[in-house]
Amino acid sequence: MPLFCCNIYACLLLRTLTAKRLLYELPIKSALPLQAFPLYLRDMEKIIIIAGPTGVGKSDFAEALAHHINGEIVNADQGQLYEPLTIGTAKPDWKTHKIPHHLFDHVTEPRNCSNSEYQKAVKECVNDIHARGKRAILVGGSGFYYQMLLFDFAQFPQKTAPDRQSIPEFDGSAWEHLQSIDPDRARALHPHDLYRIQRALEIFYTYNVLPSALQLMYKPWAPYHLVHITRDTQELYARINRRTHLMLEQGWLEETASLTPAWKEFARVKKTIGYDDILAYQFNLLSYPQLIETIQQKTRNYAKRQKTYFRSLLKKIPSCQLDNVQEINLTLSPVDLYLNQLIQRLS
Repeated sequence: MPLFCCNIYACLLLRTLTAKRLLYELPIKSALPLQAFPLYLRDMEKIIIIAGPTGVGKSDFAEALAHHINGEIVNADQGQLYEPLTIGTAKPDWKTHKIPHHLFDHVTEPRNCSNSEYQKAVKECVNDIHARGKRAILVGGSGFYYQMLLFDFAQFPQKTAPDRQSIPEFDGSAWEHLQSIDPDRARALHPHDLYRIQRALEIFYTYNVLPSALQLMYKPWAPYHLVHITRDTQELYARINRRTHLMLEQGWLEETASLTPAWKEFARVKKTIGYDDILAYQFNLLSYPQLIETIQQKTRNYAKRQKTYFRSLLKKIPSCQLDNVQEINLTLSPVDLYLNQLIQRLS
């Protein structure tokens, strides 16, 4: 290559590297300045959100973090809200922990905890924790709860959050009812996806707007730092398989058998993984090896859906807000390394 070409190439390369260096050194400006938050939230410590798929190690990570930062743990897992659903939801033994835990066993009757009820409860809980000078750490795998905390629907009127109580009685399946109201939204949902179908009906009957016409707006209700925990797929699935055996050894069969008929039906309708399969096993519809394999497969599928959902959620966060987001892969580095990095970042 001629010398002058080499010089030109070197200059271009230097300019490119310099531009990249300057880009990374530029300060990130927040799309939501401090003034965007209400006065009583401006001095609030950041809420720490620990998210990730089931079986990845969120609870252990959050508890270790809480010891270092004077934190208290707040449940963000839908299944762990319900008192008798313990082993099957991988609920931590929160009553024996030195770290205070909140919103576990929050619902003591076989009834649904609506999105608006959870949203109200978590805000009150976080405000109380911060008022006592502690740090609130939200932990769980229910991605939609995080969406409620970070986003809002731009078209929603300023009134109460969507509520299941607003849905009238109707004939036929929930999906068919949604199809008659909003065919576009119904086409996007599987007829058995009762959670999202119910959510769409809540929105329609609370706000009188079509769910398919709504658009999400990035509007966190308080400052936050989100930690998304992952592992390589092979390791995650191996952990899920091992955990299924452990949960059965801990008494999951006995827990399910001890549920009242109302709670058994509730767990079935909520599609809480494993409970309906254990009931099938207890009625001799599945062998024990089939039971284990079925629960493992369902849990792996659920973890895959969670990973897809979290990736989609993270993409919706504006790029200028990504300094509030941290993704860690526990397959690549030990937990202690990430904990030290996070503690330094939060201090």
